[in-house]
Amino acid sequence: IASLIHSQTGIVLSERKRMLAYSRLAPLVRRSGLTSFGAFLDVLDSDPRQMTEVVAALTTNHTYFHREPHHFDHFEATVRPDLVRRAQAGDEVRIWSAGCSTGEEIWTLMMVLLGPDRGTGLKLAKTRLLALASDISVNALAGARTAHYPASALEALPETLRRAWCIAGAGAGEPQLAIDPAIQAMVRFRELNLM
Repeated sequence: IASLIHSQTGIVLSERKRMLAYSRLAPLVRRSGLTSFGAFLDVLDSDPRQMTEVVAALTTNHTYFHREPHHFDHFEATVRPDLVRRAQAGDEVRIWSAGCSTGEEIWTLMMVLLGPDRGTGLKLAKTRLLALASDISVNALAGARTAHYPASALEALPETLRRAWCIAGAGAGEPQLAIDPAIQAMVRFRELNLM
């Protein structure tokens, strides 16, 4: 399993991850109707759908909004001014979130890029500025594409950005927030294996 996942994705599973791999793959083996891990591994080469599920099961997607704020502070102070200038001049501007997971990073990045002033941000959103958000996990991407999150998940985000770029979302239970459609229109999600 370690060799297979490394050759497919570059993910390194050490011996210490044996129980993690077992607990995440055992349900897939049972659902396949096969009687052993060996039989399951034998069919993976000929079943791309099953391989996708294995990768999703063994991929850890740990992220949250405004994670490691110093990165966003640096982006805002150092990178953003030139991107804004180029976009306002009519240039094509592209941003790539290479391991976007469930979307929190790319949505935070786009909110920081558009800034806390909604009017100014909406003008910027109409330029030739686009973002690519990619991940190896189709499950994580499905969550990112919805752009809906429990309101509590956005608490780490600066209030000015939350007010400018989040709207009430539909959902039962805990209150939900959705990323503003103007930002959603600027992001393209793609499954991509960096290997």
